[in-house]
Amino acid sequence: MNHKKDHRHKYKRKKRRQPTNQRSSKVKHLMRKYNMDEATALEISTGVVPIELWLEKQKLYKQNAIAKKKLQTELKKFTPNGTLSTENVMQILEASFSLDEYKKQCQNFVEKEEEILQLTTKYKMSIPIAKSIIDGKFTLEEYFKVNEIKEARKSKALQIRSNHPDIPLETCYKLVDNDIDVAEYLERQNQKEKKRGVWYKNYLKDRLSDNEPLNNYLQKLKKSKSLITFHLYDMKSKIGTVHSYTPYELKVFSNRKLITIPKLDIKYFCRDRNNELILKSLTINRDLQKSPILPSKNPKERFKLPIEELKKGTKLQLILGEGEQIVGYIDWFSKYDLKLKLQPNSRHSVMVFQHAITDAKILS
Repeated sequence: MNHKKDHRHKYKRKKRRQPTNQRSSKVKHLMRKYNMDEATALEISTGVVPIELWLEKQKLYKQNAIAKKKLQTELKKFTPNGTLSTENVMQILEASFSLDEYKKQCQNFVEKEEEILQLTTKYKMSIPIAKSIIDGKFTLEEYFKVNEIKEARKSKALQIRSNHPDIPLETCYKLVDNDIDVAEYLERQNQKEKKRGVWYKNYLKDRLSDNEPLNNYLQKLKKSKSLITFHLYDMKSKIGTVHSYTPYELKVFSNRKLITIPKLDIKYFCRDRNNELILKSLTINRDLQKSPILPSKNPKERFKLPIEELKKGTKLQLILGEGEQIVGYIDWFSKYDLKLKLQPNSRHSVMVFQHAITDAKILS
């Protein structure tokens, strides 16, 4: 036991002198003597920054501060508000411009401001315009000429507006600028409205004829109060009965509420009793389901079925924008929609809108 104790004592490490106490004393000494922060004192004590260089910089800082204060007291007399910005003081210290030049600039600035105020009060013009006149961008006579033209234009436009309240003020200004007679303009507008009315009547006739098969089918569903399942985009669906319809939307009673469904939101619909059978007959393109193709609002950019090749009983495969693939036989079709039967003699049918179709194949 004694041998082990002696062995331990023999190889016991001696404690080193801690230089931190000396360093801390040096740091404290520098901080007290030169009134410096701890980080700077540490850099000097470790030899990173020489004390002589630091003292020289401190002298320069003090000299600049004294010179800056002297300049500020002297230059307060020549500034418009009795104060001088630090930026201007530094520019003078760096010899960017002299004190006399600065005085001249201040005097010119004050004179310019006074001239601007005189113009704005005398002629009731805006400050930017008065500044542009003093800067020489245009003369006072040119401003008066332009102002007279503007006032004459404004009075003419207001006169037209007072005589014809239906004409917008912007249009009144255009009539004045283009020197168009008001009677001639009104006659043109009447002709345009007549043409527009004729075009709209023809458009409604065409739409009615194109939508006639769907309208007849919806009317049949409305009378029978059949429960319908509407399959919408974003994998949504609504169940209800048809209340009314227009060329662009359907109104449906669903959960005791009357809701409006835009046709562009509907992919296909069927009777609710046939919905399960229709869904089982579908095949799904999973890639297209992950990145669906939504219908374009521009009809010209949508997929178009080859209507010339279609007839009743034609077997079709339709691929919809969210990956659904429907195979069926044509019962009827129009420019905007078609009705498919699952089998040629089957009563189970599905109504598909053409805006939902992205591709189609004629199978037979």
